[in-house]
Amino acid sequence: MGIIEAQGLTRRFGERVAVDGLDLDVAEGSITGFLGPNGAGKTTTIRMLLGLIAPSSGQAKVCGVPVGERRRMTSKVGAIVETPAFYGALSALENLKVLALTQGLAPTPSSLDALLTRVGLAGRGKEPVRSYSLGMKQRLGVAAALLPDPKVLFLDEPTNGLDPQGQVEMRTLLASLPAEGRTVFVSSHLLRDVELTCTDVIIVARGKKLVQGAVKQLLAQAAKVRLRVDDVEKARQALTHARAGLTVAVAEGQLEVALPANTEVDSFAAELTRTLVTAGVSVFELSQQRDGLERYFLELTEAH
Repeated sequence: MGIIEAQGLTRRFGERVAVDGLDLDVAEGSITGFLGPNGAGKTTTIRMLLGLIAPSSGQAKVCGVPVGERRRMTSKVGAIVETPAFYGALSALENLKVLALTQGLAPTPSSLDALLTRVGLAGRGKEPVRSYSLGMKQRLGVAAALLPDPKVLFLDEPTNGLDPQGQVEMRTLLASLPAEGRTVFVSSHLLRDVELTCTDVIIVARGKKLVQGAVKQLLAQAAKVRLRVDDVEKARQALTHARAGLTVAVAEGQLEVALPANTEVDSFAAELTRTLVTAGVSVFELSQQRDGLERYFLELTEAH
């Protein structure tokens, strides 16, 4: 079983079902992107996994600890949920010291300096947090989440407010965490960041899980072969007759054929060409269309 597990996790607010029977199994050492449209239940799910709110039904564990036993999870988990809150009049270092005290930690000044350097706040630790930009507060939030040296890190929109360079630096930081024995569970609207950083992805809509899997595998399944032919309808019939279950669509006067699971694209393209030539269809052009995570996400969520 995974380091984050959930079975039938559900949360209702009155008549509204925010999270609906969610099952999760997140592998240790992964960077898992948790994606969904606004209102899909992402933040509610994270709050339940952190033990901040109780599920209406279902169960979940983090690091083998039931989420209702929050005290036992404290030393194992770090988190940013929504916008990090700090004491504006205190400096970043002072805020971290206060947080450490509340968690029973005793970090050294050098370890706090190293932590701020790691999140891109080197030399800014003595400035009052009220002078920080939103992006700087996000960086400080990550530092606070790393303070207890957690095994699992929950991050809700960690690149919010960061400029492009800051986003690159945050991606680099997140990518380095599994090598330290950490698991990262990250919610983000920046799908390009997720595609570049995450090993796995979970997509939800209206509180339900639509898909979970390795990013590379899901994108490979979303690949298509596009063909320009002399007779589109004849070609479509020939392909669907030759191979059961093949998904063939017509777009802009061309055929789009979805790449079946566990199929190598070059051999599949050769198979399509042979089928069409045998059926008397002329193939003028063949190309591969490999969609990014954003297109895959939009097509999947719009269908639900």
